[in-house]
Amino acid sequence: MTQPWFDPNRTAWTAGVAYALAAGAVGMAAGRMEPRGRARHWIMTAWLAAWTAGMALLVTGAVAQAVRQPASVWAPLLAPGVYGCALTGGLSSFLAKHYREAEERRPVAKDLL
Repeated sequence: MTQPWFDPNRTAWTAGVAYALAAGAVGMAAGRMEPRGRARHWIMTAWLAAWTAGMALLVTGAVAQAVRQPASVWAPLLAPGVYGCALTGGLSSFLAKHYREAEERRPVAKDLL
């Protein structure tokens, strides 16, 4: 077994918690802004950043496993990466579809005024 990249007893949970907080904040903002069609550029950019961060965690965890790091090192990197990529990647088309629908409703709402 190789030398661990970091002390798993102290810092193993840091990446997962930081990612969960950031992705949760983006998801909360998307849930509030998307039905109104607001902040589309910011939300979609932050969503892409969350997916990219999840992908970075996934790749880092996979590399850690490939170089035979202990499970207490690669698992806290790999797990949030897998879940993050699956959730943000899977929900991105849903988010884009709802923004398109909100944009299509906008002219109809202006005609009602």
